[in-house]
Order: sequence, then C-alpha cells, then structure tokens
Amino acid sequence: ERRRKNILSINDHDFCVPNFCVFDAFRKNTAKFSADGVRFVNLLPQRDQFKRQIRNLFDSGQRFDGIYIDGEEFAETYAGLAREYDMECGKDYDLHISSVVPELSADDFDFPVNVYVQQGEKMGAEAWKTMKKMINREEFCIQTRIPYIKNPKGKQNG
Repeated sequence: ERRRKNILSINDHDFCVPNFCVFDAFRKNTAKFSADGVRFVNLLPQRDQFKRQIRNLFDSGQRFDGIYIDGEEFAETYAGLAREYDMECGKDYDLHISSVVPELSADDFDFPVNVYVQQGEKMGAEAWKTMKKMINREEFCIQTRIPYIKNPKGKQNG
C-alpha cells in the first residue's frame, strides 16, 4: 500500500518449515509483482557475518524501501547500519519482522516497525489435523499456512 519497489527479505529459509513457507510465498509473489517493477532480493543471514552482509549491500549502492526480517535479533543491527547510510526507518523504508516470541511488540524497538508473532499453538493444532487425515488416508491440503498475528502495540508503519 506504500508503493514500495525494492523489497529485501532476510530469512534463513532452511532453518525451519515456517521460514521455508514464508520464503516460498515470497518467491511466488516475486513473479506476480515483478511485472509492476518491484524488485525482490532474498538474503540468507549469517549470524557472525550479518553486519558485513548488510554493509556490502549498502556499499554496492543497493537500497531497499521494504524490509522483511525473520527474527527480531537482526532488526536492531539492520536499522543501526541503515542509519549510518542516512536511511531512516519509517521514512526511507518500512520494516516488518516476524518472531516466535509471544510478548514481542513494536514498543521493544526505538524505530517504527511492524511485528508479526507466529502463533505456534494454532500451527500445532493444524499440523495434528493434517496428520490425522494422512493417517486415515483422507484428503488433505498440501499447502501449509503459517499463522501469524500482527502485534497491535507500539509505533508502527504500514
């Protein structure tokens, strides 16, 4: 809705099934939105090299106006480095993060961010329903949807 054209996804898609599902949805949507001139980049974060990875992106001249980060531990680092390159969160780019920490909120950050918390209890219940169908040789949907809820607290951007 904010007409962002350069999207960066920071996601270790091999870490777990929810990460892969988010990556797969991201990948499928690239074709849909690329026709409108939207550019997508996926970065596989390396914990011990993350600062260097982001600096390399910025040093190469790449700028992103929409950022998705899986895992709150990378958000502070990204926002801090972006500030060093004169980019302000909420103005020059929108930041969205997903987490498994139920109490995480946008209030935990000193910059505007949209926080999405994975709802593990719903995901587990759906997994058991699917497994039951598989065991009983019933039809089931092979598409996996990972339930997230947007944390409504704190300063947010859209």
